Amino acid sequence: MGYLIGIITQNIDNLHFKAGSKNVVEIHGNASRFYCERCGRKYSFPEKYYCKCGGIIRPDIVFFGENVKNLDYAYSLLKEANTLLVMGSSLQVYPAASFPLLIKENQGNLVIINMDSTSYDEFADLVYHMDLNEFSKILFRYFEEE
Repeated sequence: MGYLIGIITQNIDNLHFKAGSKNVVEIHGNASRFYCERCGRKYSFPEKYYCKCGGIIRPDIVFFGENVKNLDYAYSLLKEANTLLVMGSSLQVYPAASFPLLIKENQGNLVIINMDSTSYDEFADLVYHMDLNEFSKILFRYFEEE
């Protein structure tokens, strides 16, 4: 329908791609991909921990203290978006926790769906404290009727 310009996720489980989502920005990487720290060679699943070059093969994820990935692209999507739909996030991990502020600074809409309250609920245009599965079913039924 053209409503969704992208998905920015902190998840590393590859489920967005498995679900068929397009334009997914994985700022914490993807645990189903691997690469050599020395030469950059890519691996789908390594049989050993050392590359042919002698470097260490590691998962393509962000470890504690490392910089997130694709942040510039995530910011460009946020600048283009007129609505940010935050689903299932406590909004406590930065830099993703700053995304709601960016969307509001650009006069965009903020919608938060999370079981628990977040520190951004008061700034949101809509807040739903509910199960994501239930919310998704309601949303799907709504767009089915459109």
